Amino acid sequence: MRIHDLFGQTWASIEANKARSSLTILGIVIGIASVIIMLSIGQGAQSSVQDSIESIGTNLLTISPGASKGSSGLSMGQGTSETLTENDINLVQSYLPSLAGITKISSGKYQAVVTGGTNTNASVYGVDSDYQEVKEVEMLQGRFFASDDEDSLSKVAVLGYGVYEDLFGANGINVLNQQVEINEVNFRIVGVVQETGVTEDNLIYAPITTVQHYLTGSNSLSSVIVKTEEGDDITVVKTAIEDILRFSHGIGADDDDDFSVTEPSSFLETASEITGVFTILLACIAGISLVVGGIGIMNMMLTTVSERTREIGVRKSIGATEFDINMQFLLESLLLTLIGGLLGLGIGIAIAKIISGLGLVTTVITPSSVMLAVGVSSFIGVIFGYYPAQKASRLDPIEALRHE
Repeated sequence: MRIHDLFGQTWASIEANKARSSLTILGIVIGIASVIIMLSIGQGAQSSVQDSIESIGTNLLTISPGASKGSSGLSMGQGTSETLTENDINLVQSYLPSLAGITKISSGKYQAVVTGGTNTNASVYGVDSDYQEVKEVEMLQGRFFASDDEDSLSKVAVLGYGVYEDLFGANGINVLNQQVEINEVNFRIVGVVQETGVTEDNLIYAPITTVQHYLTGSNSLSSVIVKTEEGDDITVVKTAIEDILRFSHGIGADDDDDFSVTEPSSFLETASEITGVFTILLACIAGISLVVGGIGIMNMMLTTVSERTREIGVRKSIGATEFDINMQFLLESLLLTLIGGLLGLGIGIAIAKIISGLGLVTTVITPSSVMLAVGVSSFIGVIFGYYPAQKASRLDPIEALRHE
């Protein structure tokens, strides 16, 4: 049988049962669209997490007090101990003078209140004047701290953009020199940080000496951020810092660290694993609808074989081979799934873009998702169309001609 005739007969068969064919295609459309949407949501989540982690800085190391790492690889009890001191930072700076920068943090969570009674709960970061350079903080209003503010225990504060919105609203109001009460201590606002879109937006910054004196009542540090020079091997720097701190804390070779040093890549790997599993889970859930659509195709094709038994007998009696019959029914199944796959692909991409455009969830559509959807729809057509095609091709022509 010529290819042209094969396609012609296949399309004529589909058109002869438009309602049934449309319902069968609909099952595939829903399945493929679901896969595209679910994959785009999962990959969008992965991309968002990656962007957030990379925005922290790929050349930054964070030193935290508390136990190092458990068997799970996750940090245990960081920030809850008081094992990180000013002396540790001085040692790191003296042994590693080539560092691009180092800044210390003393933090706590408090309620912030402004005149008029508006309040919010925020983490207060006591930081030094090097923080702005190390973290590359950009100002929306005013200034960041100077070393003079630390030396004089000045009660001044810089608001993260999220805190600024919570306390004053997003109307661009100038809040410089206004008062904010933190844990019943009045601070004068000297600056507002540019919006970053990450957790730093929900912070209030104050000089570390002021925070330690008026709020935490402790000279211990919550964390230290180390900035390496561009081109430096961050893993080598991390190992050197760990060795310095183990020496400073008198930790033996067989003892566990009472601190941890983390780099952005470790967070990125963990986040990628989690979002990867999340994406696979979403794809599997959506894949169920594809299986249901495939079963619908098989059911339709088996019904078609039953209805066209006499036709098959006539064709075989005038010379059609089993291969010809097999290919006709298999091509019919494959064509149905390809039509459904392409329609589902278009609908899935459109819905994913609408979801992202509305700001509900970030979605990312990759070429691999498109190829997977088209490939799976073709695979479904072949797998679920094979048995009906085989059944049709093996019908005995004499018995088929007797069929009413």
